Amino acid sequence: MEVTIPEEPTFEVAGAAPALAAGHLDMEFGHSKKAIVSPSLLACDQGAMAKEMVRAVEAGAEMIHFDIMDGNFVSNLTWGPPMVKALRKASDVHFDCHVQIKGAINWVDIMADAGADTFTFHLEEMYDHDAEGNEIYDEAKCNEKVFEMIHKIKTNETRKM
Repeated sequence: MEVTIPEEPTFEVAGAAPALAAGHLDMEFGHSKKAIVSPSLLACDQGAMAKEMVRAVEAGAEMIHFDIMDGNFVSNLTWGPPMVKALRKASDVHFDCHVQIKGAINWVDIMADAGADTFTFHLEEMYDHDAEGNEIYDEAKCNEKVFEMIHKIKTNETRKM
């Protein structure tokens, strides 16, 4: 039996524009950007993370996604800067560090020094909290904190962030 695969895969995703199904974004706005594959290390063999990361890069991954969780901002606990630093020795691929941690702004320089290329944080981490721990959304104060976070990221000269 012979199987022929078309050069451009054709498939449909219910509710999605055809361009989205083909891995391209923003066609509606007059430009096309190919989606970037960024495998998360949460899905790898934790006992062989460097080997798994190199395997993903060799398979074509353009960046590696780190889900960094502190057990407080979210209930899961993963790894932090020491793991990023250790894995940086194994590859120069783009490290996308998605921090799900309290006090994220305090970790920008530390993560950059460890080898992070991009630093993704959650807007709700910028909210203040009342005495019971409930989020207080104050747009002006939140915007000020977000601006401070973005400024800190942009002015860090350790890596490409």
